Amino acid sequence: MSNTDRETQNVIMAVQKAAFLMDPFFKLTMVGAALLVTYLARMAKEKKISKNEFKNVQEFMKATDGKYMIVNLPYDKNYSPWKAESRIMEGTEKVVLKNEATGEIYLDQKGREQTFGKLNKAEKAAARLNEKENLALEELKQSGITHVVMPDLNKDDGMVQIAVSNDDKEKFTAWMERYVMNRMQGGEKSLRGLTNLSSGRTKIISLPIEGKDAVEAMKNDFGEMKINYSILPDLHVGDSETQIVVPDAEVEGVAFWMKLHNESLLKQGKEVKDMTVMSMANYTKTGEITEEQYIDTASEELKKANEKYEGQEKGEVEKAVMTEEKKIRSESDENYLRYENDPTYQKISIDRETCVEQSHLSAVDKQKAVDNGFFYSRVPGTWYTGNSAPEQTLLIPLEQVFAANEGNTYYAFIEKEGKPLVLDGRGKLIRGEARMSGSELFERHYDKVSREFTQKTQLEPTQNKAVEKAAGITKERTSHVPMKVK
Repeated sequence: MSNTDRETQNVIMAVQKAAFLMDPFFKLTMVGAALLVTYLARMAKEKKISKNEFKNVQEFMKATDGKYMIVNLPYDKNYSPWKAESRIMEGTEKVVLKNEATGEIYLDQKGREQTFGKLNKAEKAAARLNEKENLALEELKQSGITHVVMPDLNKDDGMVQIAVSNDDKEKFTAWMERYVMNRMQGGEKSLRGLTNLSSGRTKIISLPIEGKDAVEAMKNDFGEMKINYSILPDLHVGDSETQIVVPDAEVEGVAFWMKLHNESLLKQGKEVKDMTVMSMANYTKTGEITEEQYIDTASEELKKANEKYEGQEKGEVEKAVMTEEKKIRSESDENYLRYENDPTYQKISIDRETCVEQSHLSAVDKQKAVDNGFFYSRVPGTWYTGNSAPEQTLLIPLEQVFAANEGNTYYAFIEKEGKPLVLDGRGKLIRGEARMSGSELFERHYDKVSREFTQKTQLEPTQNKAVEKAAGITKERTSHVPMKVK
């Protein structure tokens, strides 16, 4: 066996071991999780991350049954925003502490500016405050929030990624809001200044600009226009958006600036976009990233270390780990009841003949779905005929699908709050914001069919046929309760 083959086998074994450690209710049926564990196994093999880091991620996945989100957080291990600054106050030189990120002056317990008679005392106080800032992630460990700090794939980008259990999303979001607010960059006014100026009435605005030059130009323009603002940390570098906080009274001024900015872009023949007002919840969501996006944060060194695996055992890891998962299990399988008793999942029923065999998805895309561990089926009511809506295809992890009725019907489970993967008529993945939640998908496409068939089965057999023909859905036997029309 060559060194390359041996290294490949080591990686596959590492991922197989990771799968074995996980709960069979979850395992690696989701492609994102398989991709993540595969990548981290490679990096552990290459000694780019420690074995403990890899083990921590495995244990976290097992503890959360694979129900988690990954979030970007601005974090610099050398983050030291507090600096000592000399000022002349009442004819006497005093030293205060200024936060260079937010522009705030440190206050004492009575809400007054804390002053120091000597520079060295102020510097020691700044050091203590900065140490507390650097312990922010340590404090998160004491919060009771189930999470894991992911291996830092790029130590120079000023970001760190946190994987958080879905059960603790709300608690983490509240913590994260406080965290990012403490890292705002002071604009014309600091965050505290904005709050005082507007009596707490502020708005978060997302501007379609990104990059040092564009942001500096905005700062200069806002200075000339006397617009008060503060810049929020960029939680998703590369999305061409920058978020700022402004008092309600300044929103019109920002809108006017946006209009002038877009007019300038149009003259240059460039694409223009509008600004959007967003909630704090939507802002924090911009920090949520997929497993693939997390891997893309890797430094050039790590990307090079990963290159030798690409094209060599691509597909083999998934094949080694997911062989069993590619077999559709029956409804008698013990995991069927676990999904059925989980209130976060919606149960649907899929007719093999009308929604699987008669799916118009291309043969290549069908095979690709299966290879990636997904069960595909046509979404009821989206069959493409002439001018009607294009057919859509629902993709569900194979482990969440069970065979019934001698293989003529499939029971499947989709997350109610999640957004199941759906392909459009061309076999392209519909973007997240355009997809429905599991509950919405059920109500619009599956529940209706269920009700129609419940009504039809209450009619005489001859009436059944007439209703079926008039409805044009004679064989649309797809619902959360299987109905067989005779």
